[in-house]
Amino acid sequence: GGDGSFCAISPGRQHYYFSRQQARMVKATVDGNGLWTAYRRIDPIGMKKQDYLFINPFLLDPNNANIMYMAGDNRVWRNHDLSAIALNNAYDSISTNWTAFPDTVPFADGKVTALAVTKIPAHRLYYGTNKRKLFRVNKANLTTTPLDITGTLSPNVFPSSAYINCIAVDPN
Repeated sequence: GGDGSFCAISPGRQHYYFSRQQARMVKATVDGNGLWTAYRRIDPIGMKKQDYLFINPFLLDPNNANIMYMAGDNRVWRNHDLSAIALNNAYDSISTNWTAFPDTVPFADGKVTALAVTKIPAHRLYYGTNKRKLFRVNKANLTTTPLDITGTLSPNVFPSSAYINCIAVDPN
């Protein structure tokens, strides 16, 4: 139900991740006809609908598909072990293995609007905001310390009203 949003499939199609508006996310198994065989809602407990973008980004870490990163207002959230979430067909948000990165985006720099993770170097997370800022977290699977890299780009790369909605990283 609801408007479709981001999705991800773990290697070997073991688990499927679906979201709808305001980051209502589900981890599921799916049969050959595309029907859910088991599921669990997995978005972090305590977040309000207004804390998410209408179409809210999340992604699996390409180095470890049991790690998920998700935008939530001015923070990045990390689930460090999706495998620990049992599929019990419950549809309420959870706290299992979710951590909010503290001070992800200073308030004046807006909301997290885009995410990308590199394969090489492993676990390097990039995220952008609705107010032209670009950040990097090295070893995002272990740390939550962001580095503002907007200033390292050529002057005037982003107009003052820029809204970063996609980040592509070079696979090499």
